[in-house]
Amino acid sequence: MERVDTNDPQMSTMLQQLMDEVAAHVQDEENNIFPMPCRTCTPKQLDDLGDKIRQAKTMTPTRPHPSEPSTPMASKLPAPGVGLVDRARDFVTGCGKS
Repeated sequence: MERVDTNDPQMSTMLQQLMDEVAAHVQDEENNIFPMPCRTCTPKQLDDLGDKIRQAKTMTPTRPHPSEPSTPMASKLPAPGVGLVDRARDFVTGCGKS
């Protein structure tokens, strides 16, 4: 999408596809992913899990990095540094602010 001009007729199709994908992702999370831990975890465990997710979000990259290693273990190694650089870049450029 970054390479397509906003006036290009392809943009509407791409935006619709993105909206459909996001809506399907949200529906899957709400209907399948989120209810599972609610059925099996205590409130304390859910709070702890939420804390871990919030902490992980502060270290993960905010954009794709094509040169990043493709194996799960190798991709975790640079993530905190890459995430820090991404967040600094986002702060300087104002990316992500509405």
